[in-house]
Amino acid sequence: MTSGSSSMRSETNGSRRSPGPSAGTTFSPTGGSPQLGGRDEHRRELRRILSAWTSERSAAAAAESLQSAGVPAGAMLRLDDIEVDEHLRQRGVFGELVQPQFDAPLPANLGEARFDELAPPRLRPAPLAAQDTRAALRDVLGMTEGDIQRLLDGGVLEEHPEAAGAAVGEAGRATTTRRAS
Repeated sequence: MTSGSSSMRSETNGSRRSPGPSAGTTFSPTGGSPQLGGRDEHRRELRRILSAWTSERSAAAAAESLQSAGVPAGAMLRLDDIEVDEHLRQRGVFGELVQPQFDAPLPANLGEARFDELAPPRLRPAPLAAQDTRAALRDVLGMTEGDIQRLLDGGVLEEHPEAAGAAVGEAGRATTTRRAS
């Protein structure tokens, strides 16, 4: 294989892959800067060169330049960048979640990958603190309403005030709970 080839065959499966750097190979993003082998020896100089080079380009331009030179690269995106990325918007990667405690809907990741076998994620508000105490103890742990109420009254557990107002005791009457201090 010649040093000028842009890709090579993998010995294991025949697929094409980037050759990657070989011993002694260096990359100079500035073109005119001296080649720097031994990154640890020249860490400060390499950092200075790369900082200068990246400061003159957008993240997308830097990634494109590196990719065209055979270096695997991608732009690092921050949340604000991701939310407005046209490709991700077209794919429906984000939705809006309405959470009653917030004035505006929250951005929600719906998943980058889609599968026919999996339903899309359901967007619903997160439960309030201690909102499902009674249901979890009753439905998951099999506790009786009386045992649950004793734990609530003893301050061992808490129940969200909205859930407490809707709770119905074993005798069919509304019950009240005391929140632990």
